[in-house]
Amino acid sequence: MNKKLATMLLTACALAASATCFAQITANEAIEIGKKEVPAVAVNYGTKTEVDEIKVFFFDNKTNINYEVEIDSITGRVKELEIVGNRNIASNNVVKTEAEIRKIVLAKYPDAQNLFVKLDKEDNATVYEAEFFTPKYLKAELKLSPVTGDIGKEELKYR
Repeated sequence: MNKKLATMLLTACALAASATCFAQITANEAIEIGKKEVPAVAVNYGTKTEVDEIKVFFFDNKTNINYEVEIDSITGRVKELEIVGNRNIASNNVVKTEAEIRKIVLAKYPDAQNLFVKLDKEDNATVYEAEFFTPKYLKAELKLSPVTGDIGKEELKYR
């Protein structure tokens, strides 16, 4: 009898623990997590729930920049942040040097390590691509204008 009771208690505890382990965050919780990664003026305009993540979308009306925050739906941890401006930064002209682009990247991400900058062709036009990592980001990829050095897109994968 005591053995049966102990087995039932252990089974109940195991079920309770597994239910807690696999509980998913809600879309509203994901929005609150995402707000911490974007400017305060950015407005949430939607979410997309997938199997293991929730994507939260924000837009900054002042700068016309879109933000997409990918959040692990089990842990609530931010996995990736994508920042995209609404301007086309590609050009057939190259005004900025790689050294100038490096300075621009380091001004925004002073703790960037293993910074790699190169010119890349996209749809018959040129952009600068920069890749690096930081203590916060496992991998960061930026696309920059070869004329102005403006950052057109950022993909930041969190550690």
